[in-house]
Amino acid sequence: MKPFDTHAHLYDKAFDRDRDEVLSRTLEAVSFVVIPSENYETGLKALHLAETYSPVYAALGIHPHETKNADEETLKKIGDLAESSPKVKAIGEIGLDYH
Repeated sequence: MKPFDTHAHLYDKAFDRDRDEVLSRTLEAVSFVVIPSENYETGLKALHLAETYSPVYAALGIHPHETKNADEETLKKIGDLAESSPKVKAIGEIGLDYH
């Protein structure tokens, strides 16, 4: 079994010019990729990529740095988005990024 990547923010603007190429190379090396979101907007992007590439899945949630912008309506929208597709495989963004 090939390894898998459980935390790849492939919707990031750094990949705008070569996202397809990066994903193609990545999927040669790993069996699947999970793209975690940081907020609702990136959740939409993560889900779009998951629905575009079959071995890619989404994890929807709020990064700790984004909690100041999260309210009940946002959490409901994320929940509704999670229920909208079988490509969502996890809820949450642990967010132990120290940068």
